[in-house]
Amino acid sequence: MNYATFLLLLTGQLALAQTSRPLVKIISVEAGNNQMDSAFFPINPQSGKPVTLAYNHNYLHFRFINSRNPTQKSFAYKLTGLDYTWVDCTDCSQVQYAHLDGGDYTFLVKTTQSGDVPAQFSFTVEGNLLHKWWFVPTLFLYLLLFAGVIIYFFILFQFRQKLKEQRLIHKEKMASMAELTAGIAHEIQNPLNFVNNFSELGTELTDELKQAVTAGDTEEVLILTDELSESLQKITHHGSRASAIIKGMLEHSRTSTGQKEPANLNTLATDYLQIAYQGFRSRDKAFSCELIIDLAPHVPPVTVVAQDLGRVFLNLFNNAFYTVQQKQKTGQPDYQPTVWLNSHRLTNTIEIRIKDNGTGIPEAVKTKIFQPFFTTKPTGEGTGLGLSLSYDIITKGHGGSLEVNTAPGEFAEFIIVLPIS
Repeated sequence: MNYATFLLLLTGQLALAQTSRPLVKIISVEAGNNQMDSAFFPINPQSGKPVTLAYNHNYLHFRFINSRNPTQKSFAYKLTGLDYTWVDCTDCSQVQYAHLDGGDYTFLVKTTQSGDVPAQFSFTVEGNLLHKWWFVPTLFLYLLLFAGVIIYFFILFQFRQKLKEQRLIHKEKMASMAELTAGIAHEIQNPLNFVNNFSELGTELTDELKQAVTAGDTEEVLILTDELSESLQKITHHGSRASAIIKGMLEHSRTSTGQKEPANLNTLATDYLQIAYQGFRSRDKAFSCELIIDLAPHVPPVTVVAQDLGRVFLNLFNNAFYTVQQKQKTGQPDYQPTVWLNSHRLTNTIEIRIKDNGTGIPEAVKTKIFQPFFTTKPTGEGTGLGLSLSYDIITKGHGGSLEVNTAPGEFAEFIIVLPIS
């Protein structure tokens, strides 16, 4: 290759390079989050580094110039990712884009001369989190997880509450059973004492009878025989009474099946009054209370769950004895603890009233006494479930009503109304 040929090729390469270089130069790029000039910041379009803008910096301002002929201001521009065609402008040297969505963009600008190579500036606008394709599914999963956690802890809380209630209910039942057992044990002690006493008397009479027979004293034999017969009759009477008490204990302690059967409310209430009273006296030997019983005659049987209703009576009587005992401890002169049991037959219902002349119930407490776990007794002396269970047994279990009438410091009266049919 000679020197002339070499120069010709070099000249051709230079001409080709000149024609492949953009005539337009992007001289500045600014980005911001609104249309105020003060909010824009500059970006170096010649740095060659990847440009990534925050989703809220989606206002861009481009300035450009014809590097060969600065006075020439006819251009064509396009923003790939937004514009589908070239946009021609005359007498312009800048352009602005606003509200760009997240994505990749390339700004192209060239002169209107045919075959001109465009200058370009590429950048990326980060998408708003709400516009991310994965945002909604991820949010849904998080919400689902959050809901699952809430449901889990709610179920766990309910389970623990139910377990706590069951334990307290069981404790209340055991306390009632203990009071029932104590009352029955004290009640059965009396006939057993009579049996023992008359048995000893019978033994003495038998010895005396042997002596009278040996002495041939017919009149003394007849007298001693009558006394021995009377003693044996009393043993039989009190033995039968003890047997009846044991039978009643077995009936009362039997697990309730929920089966309703006809029962005499007068008898049921009286039995539990005696059991509760004897049970209270077994725990406090010095305790004494007057019992006034006024029952309506010819009360028809009422279909009830006897064990459940007995638990109600036992709870109300124990509360009555407790409150008169507390009032007695205050040392009021001439105070006589008294508990009343009354029954009345109304048109289609039987009314049982249990009243005491104890401390009464304050008005602020009266509206809460049937709430679960509410108690005015000191810690450890009550579960707060007695009246709540009693209320549920009467109202929900038997379709009746349980109300309270009271005067603070004077008396409290619980009124049970049960339908006859």
